[in-house]
Amino acid sequence: CLLAGEELLAAGDLRHAHTHLLAAAHTYRREGWPELLLHTLLLLAESAQRLGLPTEAALHTLEASSLQPCLPSSAAPAPGSPPSLPPDAAPQGSSTSPAVGTVLGTGGTASGPALILNSAGGGGGG
Repeated sequence: CLLAGEELLAAGDLRHAHTHLLAAAHTYRREGWPELLLHTLLLLAESAQRLGLPTEAALHTLEASSLQPCLPSSAAPAPGSPPSLPPDAAPQGSSTSPAVGTVLGTGGTASGPALILNSAGGGGGG
């Protein structure tokens, strides 16, 4: 499903790509394969953004970011993904527990869209 989803996404068949990628993500969650799940979630975020589904894109991006600590330290981030900060680089006043930030907007690169999150806000959104 992942390879088919990648090919369909590259060909611009967004709906079919999204369907294949959702199936792949389900399998990788069930089987416990975080590296493949991370790659699939980033592709799902891209396809959702391109389909005009910003909330779904944000959810896939947030799930992908939650997998970062589960990956081996030698695993490199996917191309186009933002670098992760070391634990001691957290903004002042932030807690050590995972928090969902405020979506400030979207940006993009040649390799795809990127969400910009503000996790230092502290307020509790919905």
